[in-house]
Amino acid sequence: MVAVPARPIPQPRPLTVVTPVATPRNRSRSSLKTRSWPWLGVCQKIGLGLGASLGAGVLGVYCFNVYLDSRWSRNFQQLDQLRQQELKLTATTALLRDEVLEQGQQSGKGWVSAKPSDLIFLQPAPPRPANPVPAPELPAPTASVGY
Repeated sequence: MVAVPARPIPQPRPLTVVTPVATPRNRSRSSLKTRSWPWLGVCQKIGLGLGASLGAGVLGVYCFNVYLDSRWSRNFQQLDQLRQQELKLTATTALLRDEVLEQGQQSGKGWVSAKPSDLIFLQPAPPRPANPVPAPELPAPTASVGY
């Protein structure tokens, strides 16, 4: 004996495509926020602009400081070299002066101390007449410019 089911076997239904309808739940949250608070988008744009400007400004100040530091260091090295050259020139000048004095003190070198009788005095030239400088003529003010 064969058992017969008490209910009929359901037949498969035909497939239908359902398109979602735009409802408030399916919309993006940013559009909801903008519709609720329209000034929020403006504040966000202003904040982004200020942040970018501040970042660019900080980067510019940093680059300027790095440039000044490198320039200062180059100038300081040059100053140090000039100070060393100054010390060398001062030492060389002192050595030359000492050498000249030693040569002058040795006998028979032909050095003679200066005497007023050996000096030549020249008469000063007569004074020249002064050239008059014409005074610039300033026009008299025609209107009052006072306060």
